[in-house]
Amino acid sequence: MFVDRDEMAALRSALSGAVPVTVCAVQGMRGVGKSQLASAYAQECELAGWPVVAWVDAATREQAVGGVADLAAALGVAVEGASPGEDAQRVVEHLNGTPAGRRLLVFDNVEDPDDLAGLIPHPDAAQVVVTTSRATTTLGTPVRVGVYSVEQAVAYLTARTTVDDPAGAAGVAEDLGFLPVAVTQAATAILALGHSYATYRAALASAVLDQVTFREKGDPYPNIVGAALRMALTAELDRLATADPAKGRAATAVLDAVSLLADSGVPRQ
Repeated sequence: MFVDRDEMAALRSALSGAVPVTVCAVQGMRGVGKSQLASAYAQECELAGWPVVAWVDAATREQAVGGVADLAAALGVAVEGASPGEDAQRVVEHLNGTPAGRRLLVFDNVEDPDDLAGLIPHPDAAQVVVTTSRATTTLGTPVRVGVYSVEQAVAYLTARTTVDDPAGAAGVAEDLGFLPVAVTQAATAILALGHSYATYRAALASAVLDQVTFREKGDPYPNIVGAALRMALTAELDRLATADPAKGRAATAVLDAVSLLADSGVPRQ
C-alpha cells in the first residue's frame, strides 16, 4: 500500500544531480515515511539489477560503521581480523577506486550527521541516500517529507480498509494530523476491530490519555496520535490472543521487553 508521493519524484530528480541526497522530515517529524520513501527507491534499484544496493542502519556512529563494514565481504575486500572501522574504510576506498554507476547506499535514521564522517563515497562511485529527522543540508541535497494530503490519506484508508466513505476517511485522517504512521495504524485498528470510520473516531476520542504516548513539547503531532498507536497495538494483540493464546502471550512479552530497550540498541545477551 505504498503511497507514491511527489517527494518520490523529487528524490529521483535530486539523485540525478550526482550528489548525496538527504530525505529529511519537515519540522523534525517522525512517522512521515522517510524510510519508506528510501526503501521504495532501493527496491527499484534492486529490481533493475543494480549490483550494489546497501541499507545501513545508522542511528549511531557504531551502527553506521558496522553496516558499511558488513559490505566488505560481499565486495571482496574484507581482511581477517580487521576491525569494523578498518573494513569500513576498505569498502569506501574500494568504491571510490572503482567508480561505477548503478550502486546505492542508504544510511537510515541518522541522528548526527557527523556519524557519517568518512563513510560516504564520492558521488561518481555510488548514489547515497540519507534519512534523518533533522532538516540538514550538510549531507547533500535535501528532500523534505511532510504529512499526507487529504487525497492521499483518503486513498490509502479506502484501499487498505475497503470502507468506501471518503468523508469519513478524511475525518479520521484530520483527527490524526494526516501523519502517515498514524493513518497506517488507524487502518490496522479499523480492520482488526471491524470499525466504521465513525465508530473508530468515537473510540479514538474516548481514549484515556493517561494510558497513551504523549507528544513531546514542540512536536507537531496531535495528542490523539498516541491513542491511535495504542488502539492498533491492543487490537492486534487481542486478535493474536484469540487466534492463538500462546502466540498472543509471547507477543505481549516481547513488546513489554522491547518497550524498555534503548532506541540505539542494547547488547544481545
